[in-house]
Amino acid sequence: MKRLYMVEFSAEVEIDDAVFDSALTDEWRGDFHDFHERYQVAEHIAFNLVRGSTLSQLDGFADQQDSGAALLDFYPDNAWELKK
Repeated sequence: MKRLYMVEFSAEVEIDDAVFDSALTDEWRGDFHDFHERYQVAEHIAFNLVRGSTLSQLDGFADQQDSGAALLDFYPDNAWELKK
């Protein structure tokens, strides 16, 4: 049986406006992710930064400098809480 879980964590990230500008275009959406809001881009980047990736390692952001997104803090007390 498959079950749906929502994974939540708390992290503080800093993302340059240029990263959002490059991601929130019709062309980018057609090739990568169907993101229409800044928070969707931020969640995607934050999740991957917490996992240890850099910005340029993410699909759609290879042309961006890694300094365009930084993990400032990760709050392990709230990390990876599974919500049923």
